[in-house]
Amino acid sequence: MTFLELVQRVWREVGYQGVGPADVTPTALQERRVVDWVQQAHADIQSKWADWKFLWVEGTLQTVDGTEDYAGPANLAVWEEDTVRIGDVELEFIPFADYRRDRPVYTATGRPHSFTILPNNSIRLMPTPNAEYTIDFDYYRKPKVMSGNADTPLIPVDYHDAIVWLAKVLWAQFDEATEQGQAAGGLFEAAMKRLQNDQLPSRDNHNRRQSGVDIMVVPQ
Repeated sequence: MTFLELVQRVWREVGYQGVGPADVTPTALQERRVVDWVQQAHADIQSKWADWKFLWVEGTLQTVDGTEDYAGPANLAVWEEDTVRIGDVELEFIPFADYRRDRPVYTATGRPHSFTILPNNSIRLMPTPNAEYTIDFDYYRKPKVMSGNADTPLIPVDYHDAIVWLAKVLWAQFDEATEQGQAAGGLFEAAMKRLQNDQLPSRDNHNRRQSGVDIMVVPQ
């Protein structure tokens, strides 16, 4: 579903009259609230886990002779440390605390064989590149913000109902519709379970799980 279709679906689900907003930048207060609930639900679900499969992206950067630090893509949230490589050779990841303790050791120049992630989320290559190298890597992007009518979530279409039900929970919290909120919360939790089963890394990779963000689904 598009952003506008999600808004119109939520409009119907909460029982408002009519077809709902004609676009996602309405002037009527009630319509703006529905748009905001959809936007918040979409953001909350994406932020639940940093390593959703639908947030995974491949990236690349070119080194510069004598330059050791490189920012990631503008939409980067989390580096996949064990995928940073030059050709088929993986670079060794050194935790920043270890790098900082042993920093005097890392003063050479040459073909990089290791790296650390700095507090600003840039990477520092070691040794400092002495030529142009292509660095390939995988990463997880930041949550997407929808703004136009035709924008679509990164969340696979089969699980867009999770956005709808969480948006209805947010409406119920606002409207003090406890019973309807509880019903929507149950549907949301079921939709989230399906989404997580499909879009989180396998149990074999549980050691790479990024911590989750709680989502409130019970109206107050």
